[in-house]
Amino acid sequence: MTDHRFLSPAPRPTADTSRCRPALHPARRTPHDGRSTRRPGSDAADAASARRFAELTLRYVIEVLNRRRPLRQLRELAEPRVVDMVRTRADAGGRQPLGLTSAVRVQLDRRGSAEFFAVYATGTRAGAIAGHLTYRRGGWRVDVLRIG
Repeated sequence: MTDHRFLSPAPRPTADTSRCRPALHPARRTPHDGRSTRRPGSDAADAASARRFAELTLRYVIEVLNRRRPLRQLRELAEPRVVDMVRTRADAGGRQPLGLTSAVRVQLDRRGSAEFFAVYATGTRAGAIAGHLTYRRGGWRVDVLRIG
C-alpha cells in the first residue's frame, strides 16, 4: 500500500454508541441503485401531463373515426388492442361524425396510471369516451378505451 502524504488514517470507531441519535428512517433492506423510486401520479405536474396526453389522444381518436387522420398516428399513443378497436369502429362507418369533446377529466392513482373521460357531441346526441392511461418507458400510453 502506498503512503499518501495528504491523507491521514481514518479514526477507529468507538464501541460507545449511547450518544448516537436514533435514525429518522429505518435502514434500507435492499441496495439502492441510484434511480429514483418516485412514480408518476404524485403531484400536480403529473396530473397536468396526463390531462394533456388524454386531450391529445381523444383528439386523435375523434379525427381517426371521422377519417381526418390516419390510424398509424394513433399507434404512437395507444396499445395495439386500442388501435384495433378504433380501426374496427372506423371501418364500421355509417355513423354521424363525432364532434368536439367537453372538458377532459383525469383522475390519477398511486400506481402510476390515470383514468380519463369526456363527453362528445354527435349531431343532437351526446356520447362518452373513457379510458385508462399507464405511465411506461418515460411516457403515457392508452391501454383501455371505451366509446359510447
